[in-house]
Amino acid sequence: MINELIALKVKEEQLKDSGSLNHHAFNDITDLRNTLTASLPPESRAEIDHVVSGFVHDFLNGSLANSGGFQQSDEPAITALPNPVPGAITPTVLDNTPPDIPGDVGGFEAGEDIAVNTETPVHEGHWSDSIYFSEDGSDVEKIYSASGQPELREIRRPAFDAWQEDGIPDTDYTLNPHAYNSLFKSGRKDIMPDDVLDALSSNSMPGENGSLKFVNPVTGTRVFVNPKTKQVVGIQPGDFGD
Repeated sequence: MINELIALKVKEEQLKDSGSLNHHAFNDITDLRNTLTASLPPESRAEIDHVVSGFVHDFLNGSLANSGGFQQSDEPAITALPNPVPGAITPTVLDNTPPDIPGDVGGFEAGEDIAVNTETPVHEGHWSDSIYFSEDGSDVEKIYSASGQPELREIRRPAFDAWQEDGIPDTDYTLNPHAYNSLFKSGRKDIMPDDVLDALSSNSMPGENGSLKFVNPVTGTRVFVNPKTKQVVGIQPGDFGD
């Protein structure tokens, strides 16, 4: 807006200096000025008009450079600057190609297990015990406990339903009805699928009544398997007594 007001003021002063009697031109300038400042309060319009008038006066009288105090009084005034020549300024093109890192130093292999502090918070209300890097290299959080969070407890049932029907991933076992039902009873409501899977990935040991016992080394959760039927028949949290 200021640039337009300055242009109008310059045109108005040029008409005055030339002794023009073209009242239509003066009226057009006034109308355009009022349109540009219509949304401003009266005091702001008056202040802007004062500043623009002073600027144009100094510009037309060759004293613009000295009016701001940036030059000494005996220095020649700059009355105008030439317009830049189109295309004269060549833009700088930056190369955003990431540098090569010899040998991918510091990277992680896909599928690699990374041990972390068991008291490292991942998000509010949950403590992660490990981080797993999936085949595509992205890190996937392992969640061993729902910690009473309803949104985590809700995702347990679909997984355990699938274990009954289709078997437990990466094992030869299925989840029998007794073990399935126990997972939704007091004391076991926070056991997450990752907890059971990591228990089953450990070495087995003799359990009760000829069963095999698997223990998650991080949480202590115990999983009992009938070796004859290949079914998980019991799951106990780590704080349950032997």
